[in-house]
Amino acid sequence: MTFTTIFQELEFVKKRYAIQSRLEHIVNEQEFIKVETDYFEDYLEYIDTNKRLDKSDMVKLQNKSGDILLLRPDITTNIIKQALSKGAIDRALKLYYIDPIFTYDTDGSIKTVKEFGVEMINTDGWSSDLELLRLIQAIFQTVSIDITLEIGNQSFVTNLVRTLNLCDEDGIRLQNILAGKNAPELRAFLAGSDIAAPLLPFLENIFSYQGDFDRIIADLRQCGYPDLLIKIASDMQRLSEELNDPMFQFDLSLVMDFDYYNGPIYRGYLKTGKSDILKGGRYDLITKEYGNVTSALGFSIKVDDFIREVIASE
Repeated sequence: MTFTTIFQELEFVKKRYAIQSRLEHIVNEQEFIKVETDYFEDYLEYIDTNKRLDKSDMVKLQNKSGDILLLRPDITTNIIKQALSKGAIDRALKLYYIDPIFTYDTDGSIKTVKEFGVEMINTDGWSSDLELLRLIQAIFQTVSIDITLEIGNQSFVTNLVRTLNLCDEDGIRLQNILAGKNAPELRAFLAGSDIAAPLLPFLENIFSYQGDFDRIIADLRQCGYPDLLIKIASDMQRLSEELNDPMFQFDLSLVMDFDYYNGPIYRGYLKTGKSDILKGGRYDLITKEYGNVTSALGFSIKVDDFIREVIASE
């Protein structure tokens, strides 16, 4: 956002502080605790965990020992590392932050994106998924912003790809096609693949299912997919029925950029824009990198986009 006078900028800063305070009040009421995070990640460790990320978007630097570091591309990895490196967690952790992440802008300059996010660690699986989605619902209802929240399941996609017996390269390519919602590229990929014929009809229709879980489950059974995929779809149907709100749109072809997700995932879009304003999901498996596997999930909101939308709507 550009300003023509210092007074305009100060007025915006005043409004931004007030809106951030409203966000913090919502999570403080639900007993989340604010934390600060490190700015740096080890480059090799980070890319080993997130193989599909575009490395050219990562802001790299080198310390005096010659180690390559990153200005953090996300905050979730950072929080998990901090929380679990201090020993076993024997109770639920509910944390939140307001911090920047770093990437490159289109002109090659370093871009900071301020995020407001929450993380829930060592909390019950089903109820915490529902609690987190209810929190998202409450935040956007409080500020009267219309948002569409797409909900998928990374475990569904991961096990779907595994069932197809693809090589690693083709598995990554298929996930990238799904992430881009590229129907022509998907048709070309399937036509050139060695995927067993009975499995193809479900893949050919994957972008059309949306939240029609009865059709999804029926087609999975008809095509001979394993029971695990049917169970995941059934669990997502239950989540859909519990939420029962048009702001939540279910799509089992949804794929996130980060590889650490392994359960329900979500991405939020404003009705006025094409880019996402919110992203999140369950990422239990990343906790194994820093200790024992425990439940973990969270989401982040792009603060400046959120604030601009709130100001415009008031």
